[in-house]
Amino acid sequence: MQRSTSDISGIDPQIHNKRPKGVMAGLRNIFYQADGTTVPEMLSSFRAVKRRLPELRRNAGSRSLFEASVLKDLVVAALVEREKVLKRRRRV
Repeated sequence: MQRSTSDISGIDPQIHNKRPKGVMAGLRNIFYQADGTTVPEMLSSFRAVKRRLPELRRNAGSRSLFEASVLKDLVVAALVEREKVLKRRRRV
């Protein structure tokens, strides 16, 4: 594991059981932020971005998610969803 993951050396592996909820919990454990983003909030954003994937691929004229333009659009979509989470929080 040390050879293939040298850029994350020192971070404990997170068990996610191949489930989005497990991945989000693992990411939250590794990259915890002071704003306290919750796993349900992360899952909500994940699902919203996932619904947009066909549109993002179509707009880029690509079938793959692993092209620079699609990845950039994916990042923008994720940031938009993040702002929606923060906006909902401020209303509560």
